Amino acid sequence: MKVSISTADGIELKSESFSFYELKSDEPVRDTVTRYHNSYFSGMVREISFGGVFIAHSNLALDNLMIGNFVNDTEAIEIHFMFKGHSFVIDKNSKKRINVSSNTQDIFYMNGIEGRTETIGSPTESFQIILLPSFYKKYFPFDVPALEEFRNAIERKATYNIISDHQIAINYEMHKVINDILQCHRNDGLKKTYLECKIIELLILQLESFTDMHTPKTSPKSEIEKLYAAKEYIENNLNENCKLIDLAHRFNTNEFTLNTGFKKLFGTTIYQYWLDGRLKRAAHLIKYENLNINEAAYEIGYKNPQHFTAAFKRKFGILPSDLKK
Repeated sequence: MKVSISTADGIELKSESFSFYELKSDEPVRDTVTRYHNSYFSGMVREISFGGVFIAHSNLALDNLMIGNFVNDTEAIEIHFMFKGHSFVIDKNSKKRINVSSNTQDIFYMNGIEGRTETIGSPTESFQIILLPSFYKKYFPFDVPALEEFRNAIERKATYNIISDHQIAINYEMHKVINDILQCHRNDGLKKTYLECKIIELLILQLESFTDMHTPKTSPKSEIEKLYAAKEYIENNLNENCKLIDLAHRFNTNEFTLNTGFKKLFGTTIYQYWLDGRLKRAAHLIKYENLNINEAAYEIGYKNPQHFTAAFKRKFGILPSDLKK
């Protein structure tokens, strides 16, 4: 697969070629994290791969519209989840333009596709799993009547097909399974089996949502949206005092529902997320924007620099001044 990423005015930011080769069954799971920080975008991309499966979780802050041109010569199914942000995918052959909105999910079939993506300049977070034929042919339920058109596209090896033209929300169970995948820290021989089971579970949840869209079995979309809205509000207001009662009032819910749902979805309490976010922001200001300790402490809402230094040491195990070395 060949990918090039550029700005809307044609400045190329990244260009690379890679192959979705299959790892041997006796090789360990590969798990890598790449971090980016430049004048156009910053954030991280985590990639997990093993026999027939490639997982990518990206969390990036974009300053402007980003253009991605790609040529993929691999036959595969991609299950895709867009948590935050907004993008378009354009297939060069069919000229079909697919709108991908926040908190939506879909399944794609690809076979020699060429096209481009357009990602709107805002924080984006997505999760995708690419399944090669050796994996999806074992587990994909091709005998389900509602999936007949999708199955036919695979059988005739179409260049590109999407399982649904409707944007379907990511439900709570899907969020939980994805979180289980990302929080898997096993290093033993069972990691691959664990991830395979979770992928199959996630695929079942997706297929249920496509075949039975009118009978939702999970938390309504509005509740998930409230949790993501609360998370985004905290990230954009790190220097303000984070009171649970005020957040609950702002997003038209109660304290218990908000805090319990937040912890289930993101694995931490609202207060701890706010505190960690402040300290990570301060670390960024000191290391990359050349603020001194007092300025960074004040920027994130600390009135006492010594209190800030103590909290920073508890979180990262080093002093803020160590970032200057």
